Formats: sequence, structure tokens, C-alpha cells
Amino acid sequence: MANEASSTLGALTDLAGEWHGAGLCVSYLPTHAKVSITSDIFLIKEIAETIPNRGNAFGSSDTDIEFKGLDYTHTIHDNAGTHDLLHYETGQLLNIISPTPIPDTNINDKVKPYLVQLALNPNGYALNTWIPVPVESINKIDIPPVRKKLIDLPLTPGDFKAIFGTLPAGITEEDLNNPNQWLAKKTEEIHTNSEDYHSTSIQFASDSSHEQNPDHDFKTTGNTGQISTLKAEKENPASIKNIDTSFWIEKYKEGTSNTTQLQYSQQVVYTIDGKDYTQISVATLKKM
Repeated sequence: MANEASSTLGALTDLAGEWHGAGLCVSYLPTHAKVSITSDIFLIKEIAETIPNRGNAFGSSDTDIEFKGLDYTHTIHDNAGTHDLLHYETGQLLNIISPTPIPDTNINDKVKPYLVQLALNPNGYALNTWIPVPVESINKIDIPPVRKKLIDLPLTPGDFKAIFGTLPAGITEEDLNNPNQWLAKKTEEIHTNSEDYHSTSIQFASDSSHEQNPDHDFKTTGNTGQISTLKAEKENPASIKNIDTSFWIEKYKEGTSNTTQLQYSQQVVYTIDGKDYTQISVATLKKM
């Protein structure tokens, strides 16, 4: 019998829709280093029906939990030249709720509200990550630095130009090493020049070590793995070390218009022949 608990999108509600924007994609891999100004599109659609889920958390095969979610497609194209496709990802974002309490059971101790990201990138990885449910805030979002900077070595002025060549207009070497800084500057502009500001921070962090995140009371990492197209023909194949994906939703009034903005960041760390390499994509998007 299906549980009668209310099923909602919760913190995911404002993500539903079509988003377009501009971004920055930086990759540093064994064979090349590249920086691109990008065109980003997120198509995020609510799953039409409530999803029933039966699992061992309930201790009974007769108890279901119902929840809602979103299907998404994310594409990134290079803004220059032939507008090559740089990234294609599909997935789901799910809002898992607590079940209705059942007398004389400890169900609510086993299932707490949380969010899940399921993602598939056909040229690299499959991902399953879950996090505690975030809450909306009236405070400016705090965009942290990326977990692993593009290059760990001490840098002197001009080092990135030597690696990447001429940098795109408006992009500094500091932006390349920590692209989240580029997003933070845009958030500062919005927060300074807008009214009635509200924000929600949704940050997924997945690690192949499956270690518990010390900031939460339950494990936040699921399966992170490479698919066959990423394997190297060597003794030490390529693997995914960690993937961090963040959605920062900002709602504010600019003049007389109500606006919803999405700040997005994804960092993928690959281990290839024992050495770590990073690819980082960030973007600022507006809902169409």
C-alpha cells in the first residue's frame, strides 16, 4: 500500500524550466589544456507522476514511499568558431521525503529527507549522489572555492598564459585556477544591486573513496565511476576521483522585474596513470 505522505519537489521546485546562459569551461589533461567561453542550456522538466519506491529501509515489503523529481539535460557548447559540443549530460534530481510515521516502528529514524542526483555523461562517468535537504535563505550565497584547483603548483604571473595561450577577454589567471571565483563576482553584483533577495544552495559532492562527509550525519557519496569510453590503453586506466556539482538558485527583484538566476558549477577530477587532472565548468543562467 502506497504511503500517503505529501510528495513535493521541495528545494528543487525553482529548478524546473528552461535555462540559458554563458559560462567558462577549463580543462587540464595530459594531452591538452583548454579554456572556453561557453553557451550553456539546462532543460529541466518535472517528472509527471509521483514515484513509488520500495526499499529495505522500511523493514517491510508492504510499505512504499512516494516522492517527486526532475529530469534534466545539460549541454555546453564552445562559443567560438564552430560552436563545438563540449559537454552533454542527462540525469535526474530527486526529492526524497520522510515517510508518514507508522506506530511502533522506527521508520523515521531510517529515512530522512534528502536530495539525490543521478547523472550520466556519455564520454566519462555515471554518478549517484545524495545530500541533506537545503533551505531557502535571505542571505547572499557563499560560493566556495573549487575543491581542487586546476594546478596545485605555485604560480607566477603569466604561467596560465604559457599553458593556455591567450586568455579570453575578461578572464583572469585567478578565474582559471578557481572558476567558482568568476561566479562569486557575479553573485556579488546581483546582491549589491537588487532587492527582495532569496537564495537556495544545492551542492552535491561525490568521491570514489565513499568516505563519509564530515559536514553531514550520513554518507553523501554514491557510485562514481568511469564508463568504457574513458579507459586508457595502459596498465593504469583512467578513473574518476571525485565530482562536485552545485546549483545556486537566486531569486531577486531588479527594478520592477522578478528574476530567477541559476549559478552552476561542476568539477570533475580524473586520475590518469596515477596523476590527477581537473575539468571545471561554471555558468550563470536565466530562466526563459
